[in-house]
Amino acid sequence: MKTPNLSLKSKLVFMLLSVALLCVFVIGYQGLHNGEIAIAARVTEQLTGVREAKKGEVESYFNELRNHLKTLAIDHTTVGAMREFGSAFKRLKKETLHDAQTDALKSYYTSEFLPELQLNVEGTPLLEHYLPGDADARYLQYQYIAGNTNKRGDKNALMMAEDQSYYSGVHQYYHPVFNAIIEAYGYYDLFLIDIESGDIVYSVYKETDYATSLKDGIYKTSNLGDLYRNVRKSQDHGDVQLVDFNFYRPSYNSPAAFVGTTIFDDQNKPVGILAVQIAMDKLNQVLTGGQRWKEQGLGETGEAFLVGHDGTMRSNARPLMQGDDCYRKAIASGDGLSALDEKICRLDTSILLQKVDNASFYSAKSGETGVNTVKSYYGEDVISAYSPVNIEGVDWSIMAEMATSEADAPAKSFQKELIISAVIISCLVTFLAMWIASHFIAPLTNIMHAVKKLSNGEVDTNLDTERHDEYGDLARTLNQTIDLVKSQKAEIVNKTEENRGLLENILPSSIADRVERGESNIADRINSVTILFTSLRGFTDYVEGLAPDEAVKELNEFVNAFDDAAQRHGVERIKTIGDSYMAACGLTVPRLDHAKRTLEFAREILAITRRYNAEHDTNLGLRAGIHCGSVVAGVIGKSKFIYDVWGDTVNIASRIRFEADPNTIMVTSDVHDRLDNQDGFGQCTHVSTKGMGELSIWQWSPDWLLDEAETQIMEQPIQRSQETA
Repeated sequence: MKTPNLSLKSKLVFMLLSVALLCVFVIGYQGLHNGEIAIAARVTEQLTGVREAKKGEVESYFNELRNHLKTLAIDHTTVGAMREFGSAFKRLKKETLHDAQTDALKSYYTSEFLPELQLNVEGTPLLEHYLPGDADARYLQYQYIAGNTNKRGDKNALMMAEDQSYYSGVHQYYHPVFNAIIEAYGYYDLFLIDIESGDIVYSVYKETDYATSLKDGIYKTSNLGDLYRNVRKSQDHGDVQLVDFNFYRPSYNSPAAFVGTTIFDDQNKPVGILAVQIAMDKLNQVLTGGQRWKEQGLGETGEAFLVGHDGTMRSNARPLMQGDDCYRKAIASGDGLSALDEKICRLDTSILLQKVDNASFYSAKSGETGVNTVKSYYGEDVISAYSPVNIEGVDWSIMAEMATSEADAPAKSFQKELIISAVIISCLVTFLAMWIASHFIAPLTNIMHAVKKLSNGEVDTNLDTERHDEYGDLARTLNQTIDLVKSQKAEIVNKTEENRGLLENILPSSIADRVERGESNIADRINSVTILFTSLRGFTDYVEGLAPDEAVKELNEFVNAFDDAAQRHGVERIKTIGDSYMAACGLTVPRLDHAKRTLEFAREILAITRRYNAEHDTNLGLRAGIHCGSVVAGVIGKSKFIYDVWGDTVNIASRIRFEADPNTIMVTSDVHDRLDNQDGFGQCTHVSTKGMGELSIWQWSPDWLLDEAETQIMEQPIQRSQETA
């Protein structure tokens, strides 16, 4: 496997990040895992606590209800009321209604009761089925229901009918007491029932069950009728019977549950039955704590409710209590609300209507207590704490539930915060790792830069040696190496410059560069070059009388002066042979005015020769020949090489110098034609050359030469006159 080309800094950052991120991951995972467990345990404990609290409250409510009913049944007021209402009821057997009163009663049924009832039952309820057949029942229902001007639900406001009957007198006496009792204890209704006939001789709210018989009347099959039969069978002191909720038609088919017990007289003879209709609002208040779900730890979706043995609710669902729209939103599927759901919304209760069909219900029904995750009655996943409820006479279960989405919200929030924290920590660790790596690698980076510069030949680096660690030792060693290389490089540079100087003394700079680059067989044809040849007349005779070193010194003085002048005019010296000097212009550096430059150079070295004569009292004469054309130039030799130029142009320049007078310059017509200023030239003459035929040449003489010649001519007659004398 190929190792990635990572820098040491990258590897160090990677290692630091790997260790840090691994720690963050492990700690984060453990924190998240333990946090989720703790949050789940807290939710479970919370729901379990709510379940047990509500279970205890419900059981206490029914125990208190039983105890209150027992106490109320033996109260002298209740016993007296039962006796007197029973006696008064019997006196009404002979009472009848006249036609107008009968019509009014029928009108109540047909215009108020039956239309409202029809909304909550299947089919069409008939008047003949619900209108009481007994005269006493019709009489009392007219007096206290149909003839009662108070609206429905407020019929209990009537204290005494206007019939002036004995019953109405008894009613006026006892009704305020029982009305106050149900208001104080939150009962829906209270009944006094004749134990033998089953007649409801008294009720507080006067619904259509009032004055009917539970023994053989139209409501004998209701759950209130079941309660009558259960109590009548027992007839034991203190035995309180409870019947489960069922749809009760006198209450417009709303769910109703009843509790009842026997009323005994002073001789312990059963004289009647005391029954109360449980108010759903009271039971719902117990389970919701006054609809304070959040305050009781149930959040936005939690609730506690009762479920009967048939799998339907025995208390209202939270969404329904929060408003019809909330329930519709919670229950509605893609197909909309079912007829049953519409009925729940219409009756404003989920008791006996809302089905609960999940594992928690079946476990609680089997007597188990626990916590489970199930589908709620509205189809969402919920955490459900379930348990059976210990209430004599009914088989109920209690459930405390909360949507998993809400229960998991703290865990998800914790997870989100943990991820954000992990990202922030990772970023901080990344920057910290990069800073540490940069801080750790910085000395090594400086050393690497120094090594790279050293490998490139740069020796101007000096590393910090103040560190007292491995980096400091390495820096000191490298500084010593740099100093050694620096001294060696300086020596090499000196040698190179020395060799270059020697090479440039032999070769032109451009040719020297080519030799240094390793070129061999250096030879070029240059098409346009001006060649100069000079000779110093009388120099050989002049130096014969001098010592060798003096002779060389004098020659060097000339050559150095000529070289300086050549450099000023862009002319290159090719070679010297004795008192001859050869130079070229446009050879290694192309120049358009090479002829002009060469002529100006020749004029200057004439001036140099003149100054030398004046300074040394000599009579040296310089002859110069200039020609331009093509030449071949190259390096001749291997170990002892020279740079030479050859060709006809060289030969002609060498040839015509001998045609020049001392201290004059002879140029060919090729040179003469290239000059812008042709002043100082004499007449064109011709010279024969071997191989080139006849050439046209021009001689240029300096002005001072003409002046000296005239002076000499003038002095010669004077000398001759003196000699003659």
